[in-house]
Amino acid sequence: PGVAIGSILVALVVGTWAFLQVANVDRNLTELRRLVAMMGQTENVNVDSYELGPTWQEIAQTFVDSHSSLYRRLRDRQAAVQKLELSQSLVQAGQRRAEAIVDCLSDAVLVTNSFGELSRANPEAERLLAFQLEKVRGKTIRQVIAAPALATLIEQVTQRGNGTQRHTEEISIV
Repeated sequence: PGVAIGSILVALVVGTWAFLQVANVDRNLTELRRLVAMMGQTENVNVDSYELGPTWQEIAQTFVDSHSSLYRRLRDRQAAVQKLELSQSLVQAGQRRAEAIVDCLSDAVLVTNSFGELSRANPEAERLLAFQLEKVRGKTIRQVIAAPALATLIEQVTQRGNGTQRHTEEISIV
């Protein structure tokens, strides 16, 4: 009978301890769920304001620190993307203004890239040299201009620039 009572007491203590452990895990999980929900709403979350056991509090703090770091990096990247988008928008607006000015000129204007390919021409150049920019964009001057002497002259002008800066030269054909 004494052994049976001792066994019953041990079983009762172990059962109570197991029940309390399960209850602690449930309470900690509930608090962690609250913490995670709060993290979705704000960057700064204080782990100490949650009723977590020491092990769970350490885990939660590591999680919150990682979240805060990622949140700051994301915010910084979003700000960088906004700056880039604004810069791109300003560049595009400047490019549209420059194109509008070039399009209004009564002189023929050809613009080539660093590979010697036609990238821009104003309407006067299209008219005088008898081509449509949309059909010849990306082609070399020699492929676009039928007169070999004129193509050579334009190629010579474009080769005078060193490729690291903008080069402009006026050619008069009489």
